[in-house]
Amino acid sequence: QSKAKPMSLTAAIYVITHDLYKSLHVKFALERLRESCDNLIVVVPNGAQDAAECALEGLDIDRIAETPSAAQSYLRGIYHGLALLRETIDNYDAVLVTGSGVFGPLGEVPKAALDPASVGAGLFSSYWFDAKLGRNERETSYEGRIPFLDFASFSRELLSLPDFWAWVGSLERLTDSDDEFMMGPMALEQVLTRNKLATNYPVDS
Repeated sequence: QSKAKPMSLTAAIYVITHDLYKSLHVKFALERLRESCDNLIVVVPNGAQDAAECALEGLDIDRIAETPSAAQSYLRGIYHGLALLRETIDNYDAVLVTGSGVFGPLGEVPKAALDPASVGAGLFSSYWFDAKLGRNERETSYEGRIPFLDFASFSRELLSLPDFWAWVGSLERLTDSDDEFMMGPMALEQVLTRNKLATNYPVDS
């Protein structure tokens, strides 16, 4: 007798920088994410947990956690959220990451964001930087699309790779003087390329 396929689970990490936990667009986004995600983690700056819990009272959030550092870094917030999920990461088909720096999701979360593998991808990203066209802005020899992580989702396959977790670990070491584009999106694109994983963008679906 074959085993039933396990239920598909998605976690979401929502990173709030500065004091934006008071903003209406944050509450709206968290309500939308709650409708689609099984585990909703909110990451706030060090020292802001009490204020965030008060501002977000009444919302169905599984956990509000402070970053160990007071640094206002979205990528470091992603690191902290993933670190909290690391021990149970095998339970999830995808981990979605976004935060207070963007307005959204405004409607239903796209299916590809809840399970990138369902569209043959290792990563879902809402938009990209064209390295070839933007070479004057960034010193890189890469000529493809580089996925931004403002609203992105990591697939089960990507989450299973030691190469991915090495990238995650590098985010903890970010300093204010580091180039977050190169250490974040650019470095992740290199992980995807090395492991032959595609990125799905909404315009491609």
